[in-house]
Amino acid sequence: MAYGEPFTQTGVLCEYPLTESITLLGGWTNGWDQGFQFGANGSSTFLGGIQYESADERTSIMWSTSAGYWGDGAVIHSGGVGGGPTTMDNGNIFDQSFVWQQMIAKNWTYVFQADLGLNSETTQVAGTRNTEWYSLVNYLFYNFNDHWAAGIRLEWFSDPQGVRVDRANLNQLNAQGQTIPALNRANYWEATIGFNWRPNNNFRLRPEIRYDWANGMGTNPGCRFDPLGNAYRQANLWTLGIDALWLY
Repeated sequence: MAYGEPFTQTGVLCEYPLTESITLLGGWTNGWDQGFQFGANGSSTFLGGIQYESADERTSIMWSTSAGYWGDGAVIHSGGVGGGPTTMDNGNIFDQSFVWQQMIAKNWTYVFQADLGLNSETTQVAGTRNTEWYSLVNYLFYNFNDHWAAGIRLEWFSDPQGVRVDRANLNQLNAQGQTIPALNRANYWEATIGFNWRPNNNFRLRPEIRYDWANGMGTNPGCRFDPLGNAYRQANLWTLGIDALWLY
């Protein structure tokens, strides 16, 4: 999500309950990841969508979009689209996200998400005026009781032009400050299994194990993980993680 969607947005979002089940959302944001740099290179984007929730609250469907002129295309990452040494015209941006959440039986919950991003008439990427990226995500959760739950996630993210996923600035810049995508083009996959322990209403403990792998494209079809300098030595990656949350 950090690569395929705006990580931060500054603006105004309003919602209007059309019916008891359908809510409309609409507003304005200051481009993508611009912080408080209002109007940076003309950044101005629409943010909106529509949400449906069934009367029994077991089904929730939401479609949202962000579209407009995204200014200099600032990003929170180095590399990728944006973040170059000069302020540039990065054209029009369009992103849509579809999320379906469904409770199954008593203890199961399934979530499906699909994303599509388009950047047209950009001057950031050398050799092309249009780039795109897309992803599919599946979640399945099971509640054992009031204190224990488990979940699995399977995710696919495609970056066919190599403009969203950066790996140690392997996408180099030309003299005009344009990205030259070559080494980062790939399909990225990950599978995660995790647990939630909730001893009370305030505390959460969440251990997980995650496996990543990638299928490279173009001039570098191989490794995407285990960096050493500006080189990568592995085509897959195992990660163990745990976090604790205190809610108040």
